[in-house]
Amino acid sequence: MQDKASTPDRENLMFKKIDDKTVILWIINNGHFTGDGRRLSYCSDQVQRAYAGQRRTGQQTRN
Repeated sequence: MQDKASTPDRENLMFKKIDDKTVILWIINNGHFTGDGRRLSYCSDQVQRAYAGQRRTGQQTRN
């Protein structure tokens, strides 16, 4: 654990749940929001595996 007094730049994360698969992420730096927030969505394992397979295939064909 760090001593808060010795850490000049403190950054925190704040999440807001939108639905069962979506949250909004805000980054808070020194007490101020750094932007409008990013919408993050959960993808099932099956969808993640398909995406990873497409990326592998795409990288192999470029070489």
